[in-house]
Amino acid sequence: MEYEKPKKKKPFLQKLFFWFFVLFIALGIFLLWSLRDIEFGEGHGDMYALFAAIAAICLGIFFGCLGFIKYIRNKTVAGGLFLTTALSTAAFLGASQVVGLILAPASLAASEGGADGNMGINLVVILAQVGLFGLWFAFLLFSIRVALNPLRKINSSLDNIIEGHEVHRLRLGKSRQYREIEEKLISISRKRKKR
Repeated sequence: MEYEKPKKKKPFLQKLFFWFFVLFIALGIFLLWSLRDIEFGEGHGDMYALFAAIAAICLGIFFGCLGFIKYIRNKTVAGGLFLTTALSTAAFLGASQVVGLILAPASLAASEGGADGNMGINLVVILAQVGLFGLWFAFLLFSIRVALNPLRKINSSLDNIIEGHEVHRLRLGKSRQYREIEEKLISISRKRKKR
């Protein structure tokens, strides 16, 4: 009969961060929806509602990122890298489309001023796209480095075990897979020391 690992329940913090994410994003969308036909002028209440909507969306994104980090830590290294790469690529593509949509009205206004004005705004759009690509690429490199950095510690721990030194404490990373490797390396070290 095969041994089956018991299914782990989601940690409380991960659930809490997810529900805060949903609550603040829904609140921000509701506030923005309520302001769709408002003309911003004399009334300061409308501006406060706009700032509250922006703050709610920022808090929602913050709690979403915290929940995502907790979720990634419960995945394998390959699964975490895949999800991080896929979601960051989707965010990059969405942000580059938003940059084009935001700068499109400015592009039309500049085109009325002549060809030179239109050329300048197109350069701004291109530079914004290049900047977004740079941020996305730097984030990918950082994610890969963080995910694969513990391999150096694993190698040095194996060298210590081979030399006969006991490994008492080992901090590889916070992902589930690295915690399992930590436990196995410490167990191998203790067994080897007892011989």
